[in-house]
Amino acid sequence: MKHMIINSPAVTAMIVAALLSLFSCKKDSKGTEPAITITGFSVDTAWIGKIITINGNGFSATAADNSVRIGSTVVKEVVEASNTSLTIKIPAGATSGKVFVKVNGVEKASAKDLIIVNQLVWHKLLGGNNTDYAVSAEPTADGGCLVAGFSKSTDGDVTGNHGNYDYWVVKLNADRTIAWQKTFGGSGDDFIYKMIPLADGGCVLAGYSLSTNGDVTGNHGNADIWIVKLNAAGAIVWQKTLGGSNIDMASSVIATSDGYVVSGYTVSNDGDVTGNHGDYDFWVVKLNESGTIIWQKTFGGTGSDYANSIIATSDGGYLVGGRTSSTDGDVTGNHGSVDCWLVKLNATGNAEWKKTYGGTDRESIESMLPTSDGGTIIAGYTNSLNGDVTGNHGNTDCWVAKLNSSGAIVWQKTLGGKSDEQALSIAPAQNGGFAIAGFTSSTDGDVTAFHGSNDSWVVRLNTNGAIVWQKAVGGSQVDDSYAIAASGNSFIVAGMSKSTNGDISGGHGDADFWVYKILD
Repeated sequence: MKHMIINSPAVTAMIVAALLSLFSCKKDSKGTEPAITITGFSVDTAWIGKIITINGNGFSATAADNSVRIGSTVVKEVVEASNTSLTIKIPAGATSGKVFVKVNGVEKASAKDLIIVNQLVWHKLLGGNNTDYAVSAEPTADGGCLVAGFSKSTDGDVTGNHGNYDYWVVKLNADRTIAWQKTFGGSGDDFIYKMIPLADGGCVLAGYSLSTNGDVTGNHGNADIWIVKLNAAGAIVWQKTLGGSNIDMASSVIATSDGYVVSGYTVSNDGDVTGNHGDYDFWVVKLNESGTIIWQKTFGGTGSDYANSIIATSDGGYLVGGRTSSTDGDVTGNHGSVDCWLVKLNATGNAEWKKTYGGTDRESIESMLPTSDGGTIIAGYTNSLNGDVTGNHGNTDCWVAKLNSSGAIVWQKTLGGKSDEQALSIAPAQNGGFAIAGFTSSTDGDVTAFHGSNDSWVVRLNTNGAIVWQKAVGGSQVDDSYAIAASGNSFIVAGMSKSTNGDISGGHGDADFWVYKILD
């Protein structure tokens, strides 16, 4: 056979180009630098379940075409993908190491390690051999925190009990050792429901007292609201009882430029209380800086009306939220059984508008958070499947809703599983959105890694109410959280625990104060 001689320059150029292309492909397959580059991560430190972004170039915009691993642990969830970023969820079992991205058979490693830490930074149990419940916790400027609740213990970490349940306040140092602890009360039961920190390092405590002695003076009869102001060392500056001859309880308190506003509920219609509508009413009391009443207002109907939360509004007024079973008096539009009830007040305590929210079953507002656009996030619980409520997972769900400045619902979300959940507190997140804390007894739906009985449940949501992350914290016994507070890129959570395993160690007996720090 004769060899064919090609004299055409065009054909020769095509053959040369093809050969160069072939050699180039072979060179890539032997390990030349691929087009993929990893320039960094959205965070330097992450934890299992956290969603982070890998930044770089040469990624596939189709999520499934990117293979990602952290060390030897394969990332199963590439949430979003573009040519310059990959959003991933840190998988179970991941440890600190380099991040690898493979596209079309070519893999590239990050220059630095991604550090994997425990999301639960620390936890602390406080108490004695009896019952101790923490209902508030706030970070302090020295890196520690103030924890407040009620205690019936007379040993362990608790000294000075006055008899039965006392207010109990504990100041923790940055290393979680006790700086000081104080009990307040008398020989009756004294239950605290809210603590707020003050700029001078002190705090104000709000709850109720059945005592007529010890630290308590001026009781009007039965249970009275009891407000106590402490200095930075935990000494009483002043204390006031508020109420009438029946039951009066405080659930929340906020500081104002000229004093404080207390919200709660009352059955009284004498003493400090006027205008009761029947049974329990919302009761809102404005105090000056010394605890003297400036004004007081009752709101409600002939059913039971409980105010659980109060926040200041940008116009100098207040929003008071809770629940109602009334269908008359100040209450209109009840959907059935018990509804969330929200009352907007002006600066002098007069109602500007009132709204009910819910379905035909039970709802309650437990905590509220103002938003930058003049609206409000309400957090609580629902048993309903209709009306304003959609998406119930079964039994009681956490219920979170965004309201505009007029109280209209912008969006609402139910969170939970087939068993019971309640959102009892809400706090803003450093980078936008917010977190709720409460409890869960579910093992499905939105809940993962449940430990048994009741777990503390923290759910981080974005500004649209979508879940960013959620975590069940606890052991095999009952563990609840009643308060959450922002602390930089973390949250401090307070509640009670009866567990001695799982996430929990160091119990004193029965139920203990429980406080922990969790990363966002």
